[in-house]
Amino acid sequence: MNTAPEARLLLFALATLIHAQTILETGYDAGYTTEILAMTGAKVIAIDNGSEYPEVKKEAKERLSRYTNCKLLDTDALSFLRDVPDEMFDLIFIDDDHTPSHVKDEVVEVRRILKTGGLVVFHDTEKDETLKRVVNEGLADWEILHLPAWCKDEGGVVVNFGLTVARKK
Repeated sequence: MNTAPEARLLLFALATLIHAQTILETGYDAGYTTEILAMTGAKVIAIDNGSEYPEVKKEAKERLSRYTNCKLLDTDALSFLRDVPDEMFDLIFIDDDHTPSHVKDEVVEVRRILKTGGLVVFHDTEKDETLKRVVNEGLADWEILHLPAWCKDEGGVVVNFGLTVARKK
């Protein structure tokens, strides 16, 4: 449910370094990553369909309500992505449905909605080699960097969930 604090700080640093003005997060869960992205001052849209961890959504919405630059949407990621105009976002953090077919469809949309020079970060790509392969194949013509992201799983075991950062040329 939680992105590791180090990964959240990396996202903050990336957003700041590229002077991101528009950020999208899919699968905001408890909203901790959303909050640090909102702290950059960029316009942040965070979406979540509520299929996981419904018990944390109310507290996340209350905590994030103080950020006027942050908008939370209760919607399906792919439906939202398909309706977004071309080249709308500077930074996108993908952490929703991790099934390979879903991620493959998201990659198609990310290619279209991410601005040239923008960054997309996929969470959990070391946890599932198939997911990593889908991202690598779908963005083969982009600059790609795979990073470790250590965090406890739901059973309390420390696991490398992994992050994949890709830059649109």
